[in-house]
Amino acid sequence: MRRLSLLLPILLSVASAQEWRSKIPNLILDTLVVPLASDSLEVPPLDGIVDGRAEGGSYLATRQKLKLGNYIPVDERIVLSDSLNLLLGKSLAAESVTFGGRLVVDHLSLWSDRSLSRKGEWVLNGYTRLEKEGGKTHYDWQWEVREGEMEDGRGKREDGKGGTNEAEEDEKRGGLSGLLSKKDRSKPEEVQRKKFGRLVSRWMDLQGQVLLDLPSVDLKISPHRYRRQLVTWMDLLLFPDGFGFEGRLSLDYPSDERDRYERGIPGFYYRKGPFYETAAVQRKTRLWYRRLGEKALFRATLTQRFGVNGYDHAKFDFLHFANIFSVGGTLSAVVESRPRYHRGLFWGAGILAGVNLTPAVEELQPELIKGDVPLDVFDLGLIITVGYRRP
Repeated sequence: MRRLSLLLPILLSVASAQEWRSKIPNLILDTLVVPLASDSLEVPPLDGIVDGRAEGGSYLATRQKLKLGNYIPVDERIVLSDSLNLLLGKSLAAESVTFGGRLVVDHLSLWSDRSLSRKGEWVLNGYTRLEKEGGKTHYDWQWEVREGEMEDGRGKREDGKGGTNEAEEDEKRGGLSGLLSKKDRSKPEEVQRKKFGRLVSRWMDLQGQVLLDLPSVDLKISPHRYRRQLVTWMDLLLFPDGFGFEGRLSLDYPSDERDRYERGIPGFYYRKGPFYETAAVQRKTRLWYRRLGEKALFRATLTQRFGVNGYDHAKFDFLHFANIFSVGGTLSAVVESRPRYHRGLFWGAGILAGVNLTPAVEELQPELIKGDVPLDVFDLGLIITVGYRRP
């Protein structure tokens, strides 16, 4: 009898475990189905579209979310309502697109980018190519579609930035009106569905536009596999009273086919002066790129930096605690010798203008005082860039 009383709790726990087994997949994996504009099209899909992605089918991306009171992290699969080649075929057929050969979708990824804004934005990156006789690639496109803007594979911006959409209105709706009318607010899943659907539908529209306007001659094809690339460089800063450097590293998708694009890449800053040193982190950084022909690339950089200063204490009578910190920013313009699809070392040269917001300190040697500010308020210097790119 005692043995039965000991076995009874074990049997009950096993039974409850069997009951929960069917619910476990729902706790560790969710599925978000994204609706597209082409879902409702009643047209036969265009033939000749090949989904060359490793996942294939209706799969779009996988992201992590929190469940059960925002405590349990789970993976969420983002999928389309049908296979990608079928939905893309319907979208192209609705635009009366025709082409000879095969349109191959080699890559399509959906991810959140927080480098350009604190809130972040969703980005759709992709790579497609048009094959003709013998499986030879005649055209290819590197795609980058961001929230709030519409860009084609060559970097030309379409008129898609004005106005707002329903998903953005649902997300921005809040404050007192949102508290008083919670029933009218969309759930986060619905907002995400609309965002993802707009991004994918926009990419399909842009793919149709470039297929309708194919050039008569074949363009240069990327010789590298489409993936995140490693780009690192160092800017050597030459000042009248010293030197410094800025270092950065990027793992973004390539943008060789685009003439204009932006990036947000943090960096490290070091400055050596006659009686001080500065080391800082450039967290808020925005870089604007513009291609100057096939051989050169222009880069404008705007940074905000925060770090620490080190002084030669033998030359100062008193240093305030605030003088330890370094706050400032820089604006630079550099022309790089970096052709399209370049791999390996590259170099460049340019100019830099900086501003220092460090408070003044009192100094023992008056002849070294520069307007009661040991660090020049404005810095002007030259830049020599040396970098490396690995596609």
